[in-house]
Amino acid sequence: MTVYNSIYGDQNPETEAHWGTQLRLDKIAEGFGAHGEYIERAEDIGPAVERALASGRPAVVQVPVDPRANALDVPGFEEFSTWYGEKGYGKDS
Repeated sequence: MTVYNSIYGDQNPETEAHWGTQLRLDKIAEGFGAHGEYIERAEDIGPAVERALASGRPAVVQVPVDPRANALDVPGFEEFSTWYGEKGYGKDS
């Protein structure tokens, strides 16, 4: 599972922000022989994951998320943000 962070905008140092909205990770996965799907409706996530698992191959199910959705509003985010200390997740200590 990966998260494509297109929400940060063009000037953000996050690498993903520079890929643009046209990035199709599912198509890249297919190019490497994996199962790939692009879905846009929440009700399609379960069936897409089932097809991915049934494929017996590595898989990517790409689900675009509204860039206006604020990840900081996720229930439990405040607690989660404390788990990795002041430097944050993925930063050297």
